[in-house]
Amino acid sequence: MIPFDWLDAFAQVVTLKLNSDIVSIRLILSILFGYPIALAYSLLSVRWSIPQRQMYLLLCGMFLFGWNFGLDIIHMIIGIFITMLVNYFCCGTKLSVVFAFCFNMAYLLSGSYIYNRGTYDINWTTPYCILCLRLIGLTWDLYDGSKPAVNFTV
Repeated sequence: MIPFDWLDAFAQVVTLKLNSDIVSIRLILSILFGYPIALAYSLLSVRWSIPQRQMYLLLCGMFLFGWNFGLDIIHMIIGIFITMLVNYFCCGTKLSVVFAFCFNMAYLLSGSYIYNRGTYDINWTTPYCILCLRLIGLTWDLYDGSKPAVNFTV
C-alpha cells in the first residue's frame, strides 16, 4: 500500500520510541492528524463550494480510516449506506428511528462478538461505536424535524 508507507514508517518510529502497540499508536496518530486536517479545512474551505467541502472531509476521513483498519472500511460504508437508505425511503417515521437503532446496534454487537478475542482489541468496531450513535442521532433529528411546528414542545 504505497500511500500508507510513509505513515506506517512514522508510526513504527513512534511505536519504538514509546514501546507501545502499533495499532494503538495508529489510532492516536490518526486522531492527532485530524487537527491539521481541520486547520486546513478552516483556512481553505471559505473559497470552496459545499460539495467540495464535503468531498474534502469524506476523502480525509476515508484515508485515515483506511490507514487504520484497511479493508474493514466496508463496515462503515455498509452502516452509512443502510441508514441513508432507510432515511431516504422512510424519512420522518417512527419506523426509520426503530430500524436505524436496531440495525446499527445489531451490526455493532455482532461485529464486537465476532471480533472478540478475550481481550480488548482496537478494530473497526471502535470507531463504529461513535458512528453508530451519530447515525441513530441523525435519524432522530430527521424524525423530529419532520413534525409539524405546532407539535414542538420547546
